[in-house]
Amino acid sequence: MIFRCQATPPCLKSLRDKITEEFRGRLSEQELDAFCLALCEASSNVIRHAYPQDAPGPIEIEVQEDHESLKVWIRDRGKPFDFTCCKGRPLQKVSPGGIGVHIIKAFFDKICSSRSKDGWNTLALERTRRSGDGNS
Repeated sequence: MIFRCQATPPCLKSLRDKITEEFRGRLSEQELDAFCLALCEASSNVIRHAYPQDAPGPIEIEVQEDHESLKVWIRDRGKPFDFTCCKGRPLQKVSPGGIGVHIIKAFFDKICSSRSKDGWNTLALERTRRSGDGNS
C-alpha cells in the first residue's frame, strides 16, 4: 500500500481512514489502533516540523506486510531530521507535545532515518509480528 498527499493536517484523517480500511481484519483491533496512532504521530512530525506551515510539501507512506513483520517507509522532501537521535520529553514531565517519539518507539522495533542525494527524507520503521497481533 502506498499513500500520498500534501503534508497538511487533513492528510492525517485520510491516512487513518486508508490504514483502517486496508488493515481491518488483518490486524487485531488493538494492533490496528496502535499502528494508526504510531503512523499518524510520525506523519504529524513531518507536517509540523519538515515544512513551513504556509508551504506544505509531499509526504508518501508505503506499508508492506507479511507474516513476520509490518514495514513502513515515510518519505518527505522537507528539512532533514535524524529521528534516531530524538529522545522525546521525559514522560514524568506533564506538558503538551513530545510524546509522539515514545509512541513510535513503543510500537516499532526498528527505526532508521536517512536522506537521499535527491532530497528525500526516509523514516524506515519495522515491527516484528507478535503472536496475537491479528492474523500473523
